[in-house]
Amino acid sequence: MKKMSKLFPLILGPTVFTGTTMGAGEKLPFPQQKSFPGCIKPGVSQSSMDQSIKSAYDAYKSAYLRTNPSAPNEYYMYAKGNPATSKDATCSEQHGYAMITTVLMAGYDPEAKAIFDGMDALRRRFPSTINSKLMSWIVYKNGSSLSAPSGTNCATDGDLDMAYALLLADKQWSGTPAGGSQTYLQEALGMINSFEGSIFSPSTGRSTLGDWADSDEDTRSSDWMIDHLRAFKAATGDSFWDTAEKAVNSCVTDLTGSGKPGASTGLVPDFSTGIPAYADADGGGTGEENAESFSWNGCRYPWRMAMAVQHNQSATAKTALTKLLDWAAKETNDDPANFTAGYQINGSSIANYGSIGFIGPITAAATIDSK
Repeated sequence: MKKMSKLFPLILGPTVFTGTTMGAGEKLPFPQQKSFPGCIKPGVSQSSMDQSIKSAYDAYKSAYLRTNPSAPNEYYMYAKGNPATSKDATCSEQHGYAMITTVLMAGYDPEAKAIFDGMDALRRRFPSTINSKLMSWIVYKNGSSLSAPSGTNCATDGDLDMAYALLLADKQWSGTPAGGSQTYLQEALGMINSFEGSIFSPSTGRSTLGDWADSDEDTRSSDWMIDHLRAFKAATGDSFWDTAEKAVNSCVTDLTGSGKPGASTGLVPDFSTGIPAYADADGGGTGEENAESFSWNGCRYPWRMAMAVQHNQSATAKTALTKLLDWAAKETNDDPANFTAGYQINGSSIANYGSIGFIGPITAAATIDSK
């Protein structure tokens, strides 16, 4: 299965939402204004950061929020396919991003709960045909209706984000989503408890490429979400999530440790396989371009690892990101705008342009170190 190769665009524009901060009884309304141990924030005021986030969210919502034409209480964020003329409406990765974003913006956006619940309903409407607890990787728009392809399956990172978003929703609102038959927590646990043996290998603990994948060793760096795994462990008490975290740590060490291909750069490939892990040019059979390079999947790795440092003080993530940031600072002359859209693991650029899909995550990673 070839994954959508681009993250949703981050549109920075004028504030278009003018609602009040009245919401749906949020327990943790925006802004949280958290500070994380050992981490830094941009050198601007907290109020400026809050306003920038509001403006970005407003523009994102204005540009991409859509309703299901046949069920106007169901929502999704439009994810333009490749090419732009495709009939793609959204993908599960975008749906996961949107659910997390919406629950975190509750308290600023009074529509947040309604939108979140509508996204959750759309998630349930389009399940994978392999594991019905998970979402179809792709959703098409055919005229005035949405549909999923026949025999559709899942993409791991989208479902990890959606399960995490449901845990956040339990903390934010508790109770049951509008139109749902289970609580947010029950829905989250149903997803999480279905992951082992579906999108995680019971034998290696690695995240697999999806519920369709039959390899216990093929894995994708965009799916390495230590903070999610910790949250799943806290919610379920299942020690398997310790095993899954150790599997991520092992892959990172195998790919970036002393004497390894990414030792001087901290870069990891989109896909890896084998024990110990090595870059997989075949992309686990997906045929994705630049599968053995830091490309449109690996670009998310710095952001995911940064969350592991911020939320969980992960020592492995801290070491790996420090190496990556030291290299990136030299590569870009300390200007993230010079970070290009892809690199070979040895640090050679494979693109002559930049993209927020790469610049955003490497900038997020820079929060972990005062350097």
